[in-house]
Amino acid sequence: MTEPELITRIAELETQLITLNHTHEIDRALIAASPVDLESARAVARSQIKEGDDVGRAIQALKAAKPFLFTPAGNAPSPRSSPSVMTPASEPASARDTTQALADEARTTGDRRALLAYLRARKSR
Repeated sequence: MTEPELITRIAELETQLITLNHTHEIDRALIAASPVDLESARAVARSQIKEGDDVGRAIQALKAAKPFLFTPAGNAPSPRSSPSVMTPASEPASARDTTQALADEARTTGDRRALLAYLRARKSR
């Protein structure tokens, strides 16, 4: 690789690293806030929180604006019993794939209709 190509590649990798760190920071803050469904809360949070925002404050604002995404104080489920963490063994792989595809679409687009479609599919499992 030539020097300009290396510089471009390094810049791309730095951008990816910043994005991954931001995503990880959002996930940590969400988990600390005890969401009812982590995937749903993550999709909403990622659509509203931009890089450079104070993630902690943004999650608290999200919790105040959309309390239905989070468990009430003191009622947080343990990670072992959380239905969003465990997938039933009897669930067909195609249903998991469909639900995952809907979750991915809701996460990437931030579209409310996509989020509702995901939530409906998740509820019907």
